[in-house]
Amino acid sequence: MPAKAGAPFRAADASKLALGSFQQPLVTKLLSSSAPDFSLISNMRKVYRTVFLAGMATGVADITSAFIIYGLRGSNPVRVLQSVASGWFGMESYEGGLATAAMGLFFHFVIALNVGAAYVAASRKLTFLVKRPLVFGPLYGIVVYAFMNTVVLPLSAFPHAITYTPEVLARGLLVHMSCVGSPTAFMTSYCSKLELQPVSTRSYQ
Repeated sequence: MPAKAGAPFRAADASKLALGSFQQPLVTKLLSSSAPDFSLISNMRKVYRTVFLAGMATGVADITSAFIIYGLRGSNPVRVLQSVASGWFGMESYEGGLATAAMGLFFHFVIALNVGAAYVAASRKLTFLVKRPLVFGPLYGIVVYAFMNTVVLPLSAFPHAITYTPEVLARGLLVHMSCVGSPTAFMTSYCSKLELQPVSTRSYQ
C-alpha cells in the first residue's frame, strides 16, 4: 500500500528549527546577564548608609567638643565655625559673618564624612576594625589627628600658627581619640551588626 504523501519538508523549515533550538538558550542567557545586580545595589546602599551615619556621628561629636572647649575660653560657635572656614578663606573668613560660619559647618561635615568613608572602606577588608572599635577607634583618631596637622593644615589657608605644646597635643589627641575616631568606629561596628555584608560582585540570580 503506498504511503500517504505528506507536506514537503523544505530546507528553510530545517533551518528555522535549528535556529530556534539555539535562540532560546541564547535569549535566556542574554536576559539573565543584563538583569540588574540587586545584591550589589543593596550592599552599596548599606555601605553608603554606614558612611553617612559614621560621618554624622563624628561631625556632631567633634564640633560639639569644639564649641565646649573654645566656649570655655571665651569664644562662640560662630567664631569656631569661621575658624574652620579659614582653612579655605584665610583671615577673610572672620569678616564673613554667618555666611562663612555656615560654610565652616559645611566643610566640617564634608571632612567628617571623608573620615568616616576612609574607616568604612578599610573595614571592608580589615574586619578587626569592626570587631574591636574600643581599640581601633581611638587609634584611628590619632591617625586622623596626625594627618590633619601634618598634611591638611599645612596645605590649607589656615592663617594661625600652631605651637604644639604638651597641652595642645594632649587636648588634640584626646579630642580626636574620643570625638573623632571612636564615634566613627562604633557607628561602623553598630551598622555591621545590622547585617552589613561585604560588597559582592556576583550577579543576582
